[in-house]
Amino acid sequence: MSYEKNAYTQDLANNKTRTETGQSEFQRAIVEFPECKQRIMALQRFARYSDRRSQLVENNSRFYAARVCTDDGSVYVSCNAATNTLLTQTSPTCPLKR
Repeated sequence: MSYEKNAYTQDLANNKTRTETGQSEFQRAIVEFPECKQRIMALQRFARYSDRRSQLVENNSRFYAARVCTDDGSVYVSCNAATNTLLTQTSPTCPLKR
């Protein structure tokens, strides 16, 4: 598995937990909540500029989550303030409608 170096994935190489479940893949990384939220917001901006479908799933002081469609499915990303955890889940499908 390779990791690209950008604002979103730079810590995943060092703080990763990877689990494959059926067709989905999960990764967890330890990232402070404010930085984690900024990374997801940057991913959402990139999605808009790339004409990708995206959806804000939840936004409050304890949890931030979004889903972004990709060429080969979708990515669900979330930040948990209580655990300072960034969760990334890839899926082979995108449930968001155009």
